[in-house]
Order: sequence, then C-alpha cells, then structure tokens
Amino acid sequence: MNVSGIISGFLPLLLIFLALQLLVKSFRPKKRWRPKSRKVVQFNKPEPAEAPQSQPAQTQSLASHKTLAADLPYEQRKPLTASEAVFYYRLVKALPQCIILPQVQLSSFIKLKNAAWYVRLGNSYALHNRIAQQSVDYLVCLKDFTIVAAVELDDRSHANKARQKLDIKKEESLKAAGIALVRWHAEQMPSAEAIYKRFSTEQETVNE
Repeated sequence: MNVSGIISGFLPLLLIFLALQLLVKSFRPKKRWRPKSRKVVQFNKPEPAEAPQSQPAQTQSLASHKTLAADLPYEQRKPLTASEAVFYYRLVKALPQCIILPQVQLSSFIKLKNAAWYVRLGNSYALHNRIAQQSVDYLVCLKDFTIVAAVELDDRSHANKARQKLDIKKEESLKAAGIALVRWHAEQMPSAEAIYKRFSTEQETVNE
C-alpha cells in the first residue's frame, strides 16, 4: 500500500472527527461576559479638627438651665458708652440731691393700672409688650426713688425713621404714666450748669 492510499483512507475519518468536535462545541453553554471587578481603594477619613475650648459641644440648647458657665459664650462689657458715661457724671454733678439710674427698662418703673380689668379684656399682654423691650438712658429720682424725669441722650441713630417711631411710642408711654421726658443730643451735650437750669425750670413748671 502506498502513502497516498493510506492518506486517502484516513481522510474521511479525520473529517468525521473534526465534525464531531464542532458539534460538541456548539452544544456547550456560552460563558456570559462579566466586567472585571475593580479593586476598591478605601481612603481613611480625615479626623475632625478639635473645636476650640470656648465652643461647647452642641448636645443641648445653650439656653437650657443645664448649660454650665464654662459652656456659655458670655463676656462682660461696660453698661455705658464713653459719651453716656460723661453725661452720667454731668447729671450727678448737676443734680446732687437726686439718684441717677442709667439704662432702665420701662417695665421696671411703669406698671399697668387696673391690670385685672385689662386681663379680662385680653389686652394685658399687648400693653405689657409695648414697654417690655424699651428703656430710657437715665432715670432721675429723688432719694426715696420718686421719679423726677426720664432723660434720653440721642445719637445719630435717632434720625432713622424706624427709630423715630420707637421714640414716639416711648414718649407716649412715659406721658401716659405721668413721667416727664428730657432729651439732649450727644453732639450738643449740655454742661452741668445747663442741666441744672433745665431741671430747675421743669420743677418750677410742675409746681405751677
């Protein structure tokens, strides 16, 4: 048997084998394509900066009665400005027979007369609220704390229309309570002698 005869004899078998291989591959389940998993890089979170010691932890309202002094952001300040302090001493010098009280709330020396009647009408809160947030720069009293007059030292802010409305409301409240109001401007601050003359005139007017 020659070589060509051998090859021609195995050729059909080889073709049958290859056909079977293709048939087997066609019946195998195909693998689904899946994206390659990416490696997740975790970054360490930066540690929060330490809060200043003056700032308390916001675990509760600062207005709570449980808030300690160390957590309250308060500091002292002078109750009078420089010009208010100068005028205070001029009042003291001009009126030695009187007591001068600076920065006094209206509600501390004005009260609601016939309060029970206004409570029944439901107007007491509104009338109290009218004076609760207002004050006078100085309250001049006698030694027994009888009120002589209220004194206002106006600055440039009183030229504002909104401030003028508040001033009118204050003046009417004082007038209703029978308390005289004396006004001076901070830029034209009177001397002790001028203050004395002004109050002497006021006292003579009251006596008449």
